Amino acid sequence: MSEGDTNLNVRLRPAERELFEAAARYDRRKLSDWVRIALIDQALDLLPEEEVEGLAGAVEKRVLR
Repeated sequence: MSEGDTNLNVRLRPAERELFEAAARYDRRKLSDWVRIALIDQALDLLPEEEVEGLAGAVEKRVLR
């Protein structure tokens, strides 16, 4: 994992945890959608759009497993 990936993970973890806690009372499908959207939106704030396109696929795979 590169340093950039590590920094991105450190910044995304609090948002991910907050979403899981806030959405715990909803079904998994809604939670997955919220997490995926939030993670990709945060990544867009941190990275160039072309890098996020690849990340979006990775986030989707991670959320859906």
